[in-house]
Amino acid sequence: MLLKIKYRISDHFGGVPDGHKYEIEDTRDSENEWRALLAAFASEFPIFAKKDYEFADWHYEMRSIFACLYNEEFYKPDFIPKVQQILRNQKNESFAKFECFDNNSDLVGCIMIFKHEVIFNRLSEECGLIDKLNPKDPV
Repeated sequence: MLLKIKYRISDHFGGVPDGHKYEIEDTRDSENEWRALLAAFASEFPIFAKKDYEFADWHYEMRSIFACLYNEEFYKPDFIPKVQQILRNQKNESFAKFECFDNNSDLVGCIMIFKHEVIFNRLSEECGLIDKLNPKDPV
């Protein structure tokens, strides 16, 4: 069954909708779970070197992938579906948040990816990031 994904652009980007669903305590188990989530991302994108992206240094009590992307080769139509598959494969609810940079280190947008929804900031539209990722029907 193909899932319909909702895309939207938010002028108030940043807050995590239903953030309580993703909260974790600061324990050894939660750290292991978080590191496994990061490892799943790295496994899904093996062609990229560590210099192409950078994870946040801690989970900040959220089940999430927080990363800065520094290589424009990430911004292809298969990027969002791959990240969503990583999220669907997790035992617990999780999400991903990316700061996206071009190859000149200029910020071109921010994205939050959930299992069934993708939220872009306005800069993503203005800089053409949405067009590169090619989502259908942004609202």
